[in-house]
Amino acid sequence: MPESLAWFPDNLSLPESALPLLISTTLLILGVIALRVVIAGVIRRNVASSELRGRLLVNSRNALVLLSVFGLVFIWGEQLRSLALSIVAIAVAFVVATKELILCVSGSILKGGAGSFSIGDRIQVKDFRGDVIDQTLLTTTLLEVGPGKASHQRTGRMIVLPNALFVSEPVTNEGGLRLQRQGPKSLISL
Repeated sequence: MPESLAWFPDNLSLPESALPLLISTTLLILGVIALRVVIAGVIRRNVASSELRGRLLVNSRNALVLLSVFGLVFIWGEQLRSLALSIVAIAVAFVVATKELILCVSGSILKGGAGSFSIGDRIQVKDFRGDVIDQTLLTTTLLEVGPGKASHQRTGRMIVLPNALFVSEPVTNEGGLRLQRQGPKSLISL
């Protein structure tokens, strides 16, 4: 075997179902090329105007390309359908795997777009109540206030909420109470 074909596998074989498709594809391409040569020859011999001749050559070429595409889709339709199904299955698996991240990012967009609260506001989401001390793309951090709804005493615990909660749960902003920030994460009491 020549050196240039050393990378080529020795036992290359095609599935039996692919052989008729490859033969059909080859015949289609050869037929379109032959038809293109015949049509171009007829147009060049019979059309005197160079502008009209150029337009007809371009239009015939475009029509033959379209015919080739339709022919290839017709020939390879079953394999294309299988490929499309595989791609859809992979896309669905990706969405299912990243569902929670997508919900967190959506919650962050909803939270920012609605302007429902900002850093320093006292909020309640589900049974979580506290002062907002940090917001990121995926989470919101609260300094817990409680016990109960009537109490305004900080427990000292930090609650990290996924922003996905803001998509499915109502947010109560008790408003008015704001924390002042100093530095990236330190707080000064009211």
